[in-house]
Amino acid sequence: MDLNLIKKEKLALVSSLFGNVVEFYDFMVFIFLLKYIAANFFPDSCGINGTLKIFSVSIGAYFARPLGALFFGKIGDQSGRKPALLYSIFIASIATTCVGVLPTFSSIGIYASLLLVFLRVLQGFSVSGEQGGAAVFLRELLGKKNGCFAGALIVTSIFSGILLGAFVCYIIAKILSDPVMYDWGWRIPFLLAFPLGVISYCLRKQTKESPVFEQLRIQCAISKNPIKELFTKYWINVLALILIGSLYAIITSTYMVFIPNYLTMQKTWDYANTMLFLTSGLAFMIILIPFCGIIADKIGAIKVIKIGAVCTIFLSIPAIKGILSKTFFGLCLGQGIFVLLVSLIAAPIFSIIVDVFPFVPVCL
Repeated sequence: MDLNLIKKEKLALVSSLFGNVVEFYDFMVFIFLLKYIAANFFPDSCGINGTLKIFSVSIGAYFARPLGALFFGKIGDQSGRKPALLYSIFIASIATTCVGVLPTFSSIGIYASLLLVFLRVLQGFSVSGEQGGAAVFLRELLGKKNGCFAGALIVTSIFSGILLGAFVCYIIAKILSDPVMYDWGWRIPFLLAFPLGVISYCLRKQTKESPVFEQLRIQCAISKNPIKELFTKYWINVLALILIGSLYAIITSTYMVFIPNYLTMQKTWDYANTMLFLTSGLAFMIILIPFCGIIADKIGAIKVIKIGAVCTIFLSIPAIKGILSKTFFGLCLGQGIFVLLVSLIAAPIFSIIVDVFPFVPVCL
């Protein structure tokens, strides 16, 4: 047994997963701090109008995600998985840190809002390159036999980053008063992105390239134009994945974005308790998702995601009603249902995404 090889694989595994943690921490703290950001960058709006404006800023980040996926995907297919992952973590960390030091509307006027939009778009651009690149890298590292478990680890690292962001926001909100949060406290989670990004970048810098990609390079089996090949040969696969990905995006965004912001805006809970609610649910998901991945490896990824889709159709509305009922029983029931639904859909999705395309690209 080659101990050096095992150490390299462990480093690759750690760097890949930790990078996901950092990037999704970066991406989601913006969502968790929406009301404070709205007050500082859209002061002419208050309440729901300010929140809607800041949500429109986030739409730009989501439009940038497909472009980032194509950009970093092409780099990953032509130059290597490692460069793509290095560039994505670098851009995300710089963009998030810059949000933390960005002058507000009261200092530079509309330019503050425009710069905020630009930095948010950069976050969205980089984060898609991260999760897709990490999914391929980890799958090539762990092999097809453990494909769903590898994909589940990716999702677990993503949700760990979201959990970290929610927990940091919760702690800061408990320590600082609400006026201080509006003044400067909201900047702290963004500034923490810098040391996290440095650690992740250094880990990835030491990681070796994917052995599968190295073999492809030796065999000259690297696609010359992966984007053209994707949309000419596999457009039906792309369409199918858009539909599957939409299910994943809807259920996770409902739980992690809509419900916390709704509870805060309606003053059902204060900000700290809302973050505590989200943190507890994410903690249970992080435990459950790897088990769902193991089950998906045994019975099939498609079967597990079908079960998740059917359960979503029948249980999502009762879950939302339970959470909004303001009763302890309704809260626990709704929380438990969402944890189950997200886990069933999230665990096999990256395995399906990787499997739907040829594992080894062909020469053009």
